[in-house]
Amino acid sequence: MLDEYKVVLFNPNDVSKQLLDAYLVFDEEITLELISEQGLTSKESRKKSLKVQDPTRDISLWLTTINVNDSLVVVGYSRITVLNKNSPAYKQNGHIARCSILVLSDYANKGIGSILLEKIYEKAMECAQVKDLMFHTFNESGYSFLEKKGAKLVLEQNRSYLNLSKIDLNLINKWNTFGDKLMEEEKIDMVEIEGSIPEEIIEEYASLYTEIMSQQPLGSLQLRNVTTPDVLRSRAEHMKKTDQHWHTFLTIEHNGQISGMTEFHYSFNQPDMIFQLLTGVKDEYRKRGIGKWLKAKMLLYMIEKYPEAKFIETSITVNNEAMVSINRRMGFYDKEPLKFYELKIR
Repeated sequence: MLDEYKVVLFNPNDVSKQLLDAYLVFDEEITLELISEQGLTSKESRKKSLKVQDPTRDISLWLTTINVNDSLVVVGYSRITVLNKNSPAYKQNGHIARCSILVLSDYANKGIGSILLEKIYEKAMECAQVKDLMFHTFNESGYSFLEKKGAKLVLEQNRSYLNLSKIDLNLINKWNTFGDKLMEEEKIDMVEIEGSIPEEIIEEYASLYTEIMSQQPLGSLQLRNVTTPDVLRSRAEHMKKTDQHWHTFLTIEHNGQISGMTEFHYSFNQPDMIFQLLTGVKDEYRKRGIGKWLKAKMLLYMIEKYPEAKFIETSITVNNEAMVSINRRMGFYDKEPLKFYELKIR
């Protein structure tokens, strides 16, 4: 049966129209299967995102194809991302390759995933620095496949959604009012930034981001966050190239120090969904309600700025009790957990 399928290297910047169109159909189908809440981005937007290159990463992609009624159909996809020496995280994370395998449910259990994994393995073995493959997945077939291949579960996160039509605005306004009172009594400012982090605070913000990420309970995951000013500049440029609006909220103490932050991004090409990213408060400024204030201020801003949005998506490590509690009270509900696996190859 596998003789019917072909595995081809996929270079989005050098590909036939037939294969690109077949991939875009696959991308729509797999998105609706796995993450229907997100909705679909426009075809032109997805083409544009595919062709954006990152000088700090070497990426290889493969597609599994089959002919159905004389039409080319993509039924599977795999990807490996390897950091190169241009990456500021190369020293800490260069030995880890981030990988992904996706197969349409109608073609599952036919050996396609195993063939795609073999392509990833072959490429990884060409990279002398790579010792571990890291995968993430959020469905039972993905968990089962990776565990059968000997991958080790290293981290589990809640994959959570908030329906914006069902939020408790009374609670959110209460948190926001409390924060505004804190602002007045303790001389704390709330600052909203759209796009690039200003150069005058980028060093401090990069340090804060790294500190907050290091506070996250990351299980036995080897991958570690490395956030530098150059990483933030590169991220802002990537957001701009892919038509994403990046928003950051900061709390500034009376002494001028940044004490907390939260961030999200949004694209008009995917109007139903807002993606909530990192939220955190420095250790010495915790237990004052700053986290709830940041979340409330951000949510009220989202509703006003992007009324088209219907859902917020975020992910939180399951044992990050403080943030899980805040999200529960906001009305977030969980889908299948996001699980990270590592597979040692050397």
